[in-house]
Amino acid sequence: MSHKPLLGVRKQMISIPRYLHPISRLAWRTTAKTVEMGVRFFISKEHHLVRNYAARELTRVGSPLTPEFIANALNMSVERVNVILDEWVRRRVLLKNEQGAVTCVYPVRVDIPQCSSLHHVIFSNDEQIRTA
Repeated sequence: MSHKPLLGVRKQMISIPRYLHPISRLAWRTTAKTVEMGVRFFISKEHHLVRNYAARELTRVGSPLTPEFIANALNMSVERVNVILDEWVRRRVLLKNEQGAVTCVYPVRVDIPQCSSLHHVIFSNDEQIRTA
C-alpha cells in the first residue's frame, strides 16, 4: 500500500512527492508511519474549548489554572478536563506544574520569571503578556 502525504491548499489537496525536499521526506515518513500504526487523534470541540479557555484565562489571570477552575468555568467534570489536559500535555501543546495546574498553553506561559528570552506581547485592548 502506498501512502502519499497530502498538503491542503485552500480547497485542494496536493500530493507531496517523496523526493522533493528533506522536510517533505520527513513528512512522508511520519505520515506513512502514522497511517500504518493506525494512530488517530480526534480533537473534539471540548479539546478546543479547554485549550482556548486556558490560553485566554492564563493571559487574564496571570497564574496557573487548576483543572477544577477550568471545569467549573466550562461546566464540565473535573475528570473529563483532566483527560483532555493530559492529551494536550502528551502532544506538547500545554504544560502543567507538579500540582497539576496549567502553566503554559503555547505561546502563553506564566510560571517563569521575567527574563530576556521571553517575548513581551501587547494586544490591541492594551492587555500585556509574556510569551515563551
